[in-house]
Parts: sequence; structure tokens; C-alpha cells
Amino acid sequence: MENLKIDFAVVVIAFNSEETIISTLESIKKQTVDKKKIHLIIADDASKDGTILVVEKWLEEYKDVFGRVTFIKSEINCGVSGNFNKGVRASREEWIKTIAADDILHEDCLRVNKNFLDVSGGEICFSPVMVFHERVGDSKEVFFKSSFFEKNAYEQNKILIKKNFVYAPSLFVSRRLLLSFGIADERFPMIEDYPLWFKLTKNGVHLKAHKTPLVYYRVNESLSLGKNRIANTKFLDSFFYFRRKVVWPELKEFSFLYKYNDVLTHFALKTAVILFKNKKSIFSNLYIYMLYLTSPVKICHFFNKYK
Repeated sequence: MENLKIDFAVVVIAFNSEETIISTLESIKKQTVDKKKIHLIIADDASKDGTILVVEKWLEEYKDVFGRVTFIKSEINCGVSGNFNKGVRASREEWIKTIAADDILHEDCLRVNKNFLDVSGGEICFSPVMVFHERVGDSKEVFFKSSFFEKNAYEQNKILIKKNFVYAPSLFVSRRLLLSFGIADERFPMIEDYPLWFKLTKNGVHLKAHKTPLVYYRVNESLSLGKNRIANTKFLDSFFYFRRKVVWPELKEFSFLYKYNDVLTHFALKTAVILFKNKKSIFSNLYIYMLYLTSPVKICHFFNKYK
């Protein structure tokens, strides 16, 4: 088995995922590529629920389906960036597909992504994401700014200074590329994606994309989004720290407006969490939107989104 050429590492990023991770694992098991060419890596970030037991039971039955299986069980929670890095470092394969332990892969995910890069060239690609709450059958395609991916790396980086248009769940990337640029920046423990896109494009890496939706993204209390929760405050703090530490020094035109927008966004969401006990409602939405109306950047983004 050790001599078998395994092409793909599928890295499952898990934390307190006992209720959803089996659906994620089943979607990996249903991939249309030869499963013996898949290295299944499950990185658990010191879950407090029954995630480890649920996974171990599933692996007892299905571990032999894959070419290789690695189960990382951290004793100390290191955040999503650190957990992401542990999973990537455990891989040996040419291609890496990362997936959160509450999301689901389309059965053709690995095959279509690899075929796309084989034809177009490059080492990284993205695709549209289907959003769902409980049932995949009720999923809807999230807004996908395809024009962003038609630009070169320099132009993409300039856009990322203003706003992140890249959805992490659809990431498909070569191991060589990730390791060349230091993987996720652990200074920002709750946000592994945006800093990575920024770093890659700043170093001349063109982010490519195709238009086939291949990932189902569960928004029911995910890390950055939630059906009933206003926000994850640790995520907000990581995001704001990244903007101040990395993005603000790159700002040139209208720098004051973008800095004001960052401060306002952080303030609006953090105070809403406190005032409304982190529960979404008509009143919490109204409070947030009223504050957002004071930001010219927010207003411009709203109209540009639907151009």
C-alpha cells in the first residue's frame, strides 16, 4: 500500500463537529475518483464533544476504502489556522482539498478540479459554493464574482486590499504551492483563508476558478456565518487584526474610508453581539444596517455587487 501513488489529500478541519462530520466523510467516500488515490486526513482541534468517538467508529468501518488515512487528535485548541496547517503538513500528495467538518463535497469535486487545472495550468483553483442550512437539497448558489478570477495576480491583490471575494470551502490547491508560502498565518488563529489569498496574490500567484459548483457550505452556525447567531467574536477579532496588521499598510487611495469601514464593521458586530446576546433578530439587523449606512465603502460594495 505504501508504494501506491496517491494523488489527493482531503483534509477535514474539525472542531466540535459530532453532528455533521459523518456527512462530510460520506461525501468524501462518494468521490468519483479511485478512492485508493485519496489520503483522508482528519484534523481535530481538541473537540469537547463526541467528534473523536464518532470519527473513530466511522473509520473502523470505512478506513480501508481509502489509500491512506491519518487522524490527528490535538490536545490543545490552536484555532482554525493552526489546525489547517497540521492537516496540510500531514499530507504527502500532489493535490490538497480542504473541507470543514460541517460542509459537503459534490461527488465530482476532486475529478473536476484536477481536470480543470490539468487543462488550464496552474496550482490553485476555486469554484462557486452552494449554501445550505440543514438539507443539501435546499441549497442555493452563493454570489460568485467570476470577474475577479479573470484578472491577473497583481490586480487580484489590489482588489483583496478592499474586500475578500474568494470562498475558502472551494479551495483546491497543490501541496507544493501551499508549503512554498508558509501555509496559513497563525497570527490570525480564526481566519486561515483571507490572509493566505492575500499572501499568494502578493507573490504573483494567480487565483483561478471555474463555474461548476462543487462544495455545499453549511451556514448553520459556521465559523464566520450563522443562521441564528450574529457573529463569532473570535473570528471578528482575527479578521480585524489581519486588516490592521497586513492590509492597512497597503492602502493608498481612500485609505481613511477603508480604515473607517473596518473599525465600523468590527464595532457594529461586536456591540450587536453584546446588546442582542448574539441572537439575530429584526432589531439586531436594523441596528447593524443603520451603522453600516454611515460607511461609503459599505454602500459602494452593495451597489457594485449587483453590477
